[in-house]
Amino acid sequence: MHFVVKKKLEICANTGEFGSLCKSIFKAGLAPFGLALTPNISLVIINLILQGVGNGSQPLMSKYYGEKRTNDLTEAKHMAYTFAIIYLPYYSDKLYDKIIDKLDSFSSGQQKVAKYIVDNYSEIPAMSCKELAGHSHVSSSMVVRFAKHIGCSGFLQMRDQIRSELGNVRRPYSISLSMPEKVDDNLIGQYLQKIGNDIKVFTQDMDLKLIEKLASDIAGADTVYLFGIGGDRIIVQYLSNYFPLLGIKTAAIFEEGLGMKQKIMNMTPDDFLIVASFPNVQRDEFWITDFARKNGTGVFLITDSDITARYHGISNYIKVKNSLNTFYNSCILSMYFCDILLMKLREKMPEKSRKCLKRYEEILEL
Repeated sequence: MHFVVKKKLEICANTGEFGSLCKSIFKAGLAPFGLALTPNISLVIINLILQGVGNGSQPLMSKYYGEKRTNDLTEAKHMAYTFAIIYLPYYSDKLYDKIIDKLDSFSSGQQKVAKYIVDNYSEIPAMSCKELAGHSHVSSSMVVRFAKHIGCSGFLQMRDQIRSELGNVRRPYSISLSMPEKVDDNLIGQYLQKIGNDIKVFTQDMDLKLIEKLASDIAGADTVYLFGIGGDRIIVQYLSNYFPLLGIKTAAIFEEGLGMKQKIMNMTPDDFLIVASFPNVQRDEFWITDFARKNGTGVFLITDSDITARYHGISNYIKVKNSLNTFYNSCILSMYFCDILLMKLREKMPEKSRKCLKRYEEILEL
């Protein structure tokens, strides 16, 4: 058998040697072929993932762009980037991945639970065991057995783990490393410019009907409960100082755990709850919003993220997000919102607020 190559170069091999020659060529070429192909396979997979994220987020971003909703546009863009860059690898060694790995070991009922969780992973933090069972078309006991099968003590631990994995987390040390070491006039100027722009954008995007409804809910409530822990207590403290001056019966809660539960044990459907929830989101924040909803009490959330509101399962919220990259949660925009709310409340209750403010002034003169 003859192989004719360019420039009349001939490679001769008989039939027996041909197979051996092909095997040698294959072995020699396998390594570089694999090295060249592997990155391409990876790129195909990554492109498919990013294409999916892009296809899902593009209509939403187009809508926000057309409506000139700058903040929402930025949030949607960040969510798409975060999911593509962080969440997908983040799932890989978390509960999500564990459920995928164990699919074949689940019973038929457990597979229903698994499928619903996998398809609606970000919705689970706001669900009760009964709600998850209903969506999965199984019993509550089946949900508990499923949770134990994946290594949790029960439904609550499974839900808490998902909340922890998906929670809005601020990493102060990492952020501090990227901040300038020296505070000079230039840095202060940039800071003031960002704050001014944040206030301008927030004012442009502010839903006055939402604030009007919030003021009505507060004015009509028997008692307004305010909850905030950690840095969020600043917002609660601010509102709890001035609500009584307008004649609003107020219960401020700064405690966690048992102390928090004692404060809200007499909460009724005629009351109203306001929760301040910024990074890092805590378990007690989920607990108190769940309790209020089950109790029939109205809930309003002050937060910096649509994602946090979604995890809380709350549609009645205001997003107060600034552009500052700091190791702390700046309260400037939150205070700005609180000031607007206080002015709206005084407008909503003119007689009652005047009477209470007059009484307060008389007390100061004693």
